Amino acid sequence: MAQLLCGCDGIHAGWNASSWYRHDALVPDAHRAGVSDPRQAKGHSQNRGKASYLLVPFIILSTLNLTHLSLKDNEPYTAVVFSDLALMINATVLFGIIYGIAIYYRKDPLTHARYMFCTIFPMFTPITDRLIYRNIRPLVEAAPTIDGSPIVPFWGFLLALILVGGLAFWDWKSNKRTDVFPAILGMLVLYHISVFTFHMIPAWRAFGEWFLGLSI
Repeated sequence: MAQLLCGCDGIHAGWNASSWYRHDALVPDAHRAGVSDPRQAKGHSQNRGKASYLLVPFIILSTLNLTHLSLKDNEPYTAVVFSDLALMINATVLFGIIYGIAIYYRKDPLTHARYMFCTIFPMFTPITDRLIYRNIRPLVEAAPTIDGSPIVPFWGFLLALILVGGLAFWDWKSNKRTDVFPAILGMLVLYHISVFTFHMIPAWRAFGEWFLGLSI
């Protein structure tokens, strides 16, 4: 699967995450609004939820395999490689954490829906990077650099933070809720920082050399 997806850089995970939002967030809303048979909506949501228990581990494993496949032949490993490793691995970890929290709140449909929607944000940059490289080239030169190489995901990070910040403000003003989107905002900030700093940490470099040296 990693070989088939080698040119995709994990974008498949974002597509799956957005499809979960359509099924797990919109279905409860439709049920509440009375636009579908409640029994059908409930059964549909439960079936999708159970399917995700199989789909999510597959996405995580395939993304880790894809990460290994795309970076293993870049010896000697540079700071940019270790930064890319943080970009991919930590996004996958954060994706799993947010999904796990969403499952924890599966009996609270509105909280569950918010967290499921937020699974798209760790996997945001494969889409934004492609758009920038193909259509907004000046942003490539304007991006922060590591060892002279532009870190174009910076712009995707910025857009994700703006969107989640906007959602946090909307949820507070409209629903008086401050429990989901601010937490996601904090998680994203930590993840984004890791992409720009982990390459300087000896323990991360040691982990990267071990991971990329695996025969998988």
